Amino acid sequence: MFRYLSNVCIPGCVTAALSCTIFFRMRRSSLDVLLFGLSLFDVLVLTCSLFMYPPMAECIRQENEFSQNSNNTDPSKTWVCQYFWKATLVLYPVSNIAQVGSVWMCVAVAVDRFLAVSLPMRRITFCTPANAAVAVSAITMFSVLYRIPAAFEVTLKEDGRLTQTDLGQNELYLNITRVYGYMLVVLLIPWATIITLNVIIIIKIRQACQARTVLTNQKPRSERREEAERIYSENFKRLTTLEA
Repeated sequence: MFRYLSNVCIPGCVTAALSCTIFFRMRRSSLDVLLFGLSLFDVLVLTCSLFMYPPMAECIRQENEFSQNSNNTDPSKTWVCQYFWKATLVLYPVSNIAQVGSVWMCVAVAVDRFLAVSLPMRRITFCTPANAAVAVSAITMFSVLYRIPAAFEVTLKEDGRLTQTDLGQNELYLNITRVYGYMLVVLLIPWATIITLNVIIIIKIRQACQARTVLTNQKPRSERREEAERIYSENFKRLTTLEA
């Protein structure tokens, strides 16, 4: 597990941190600010995974060996388990908050591109760095309020071992947060929104291309070809450029 997480998390953390630095320095458009927020949440998710799951796997292995042979070292006396139990109190809620924030930052980016393509006349009003900063702040606040209860799901026993609290064992709470809440808030609603907005963007671009094609039908073939290439170039730039 450590090798797998290292191959994924370490390069991911580096690239996400570089992206975070670049977009923080730019901040010339709404997309710069939103991508900064997305990169920051991704850094948190990957960092928490790297520092929590490998020690968890090693601690579980030590506990299994100790349960089979009491002559082995007690896990409660090893630094790996001591670190995992204490670090999880912080890393577990932070990783949950960052995961929700990362998903909804993707939604914010999709909304920003939707406004840039579908409402170009209002783009200057809505797609501003200030509005994007408000969106990042709102998503951060929502993520914290939604997953801060995760901090009260685990605690330490008197011997220092990690254990679930009464809240963490409550069946109703688990069903609401980990089953229905996760499906709706992290999966269905955000990804349905992203897919819907992207489909609308594609339809809008095709309609714009068709309308301009009709207007230029009377032009010579060479001019129509140049016009079509220009239209596709403009729409693609509007969809992807950081200045939109």
